[in-house]
Amino acid sequence: MNKHSVGSKNRNLGFTLIELMIVLVIAAILAVVAYKFYVSYVGSAQNSHAKATMLETTQPMPPHYVAHSKYRGQPSVLLLGVRTRSSSTVADQSA
Repeated sequence: MNKHSVGSKNRNLGFTLIELMIVLVIAAILAVVAYKFYVSYVGSAQNSHAKATMLETTQPMPPHYVAHSKYRGQPSVLLLGVRTRSSSTVADQSA
């Protein structure tokens, strides 16, 4: 038997370092692409949730404003410098 033919059998049993590194690079590229899609998906889901929450919160506001001439839970501190119906500012009224 030839020595080279016996030795070549043992060399084909495993992977070389280059082959393993190529597989790791491909896996890393796929992970980066998947992560970008995941972040985009989570961001759009959070935006949808925020829009739904804001819509749910603001729907009862116009009928309450029509009935009471103010928004529910409206602090007067936020109205400083805003003209009211009496044409004076809230800051002038509180002073």
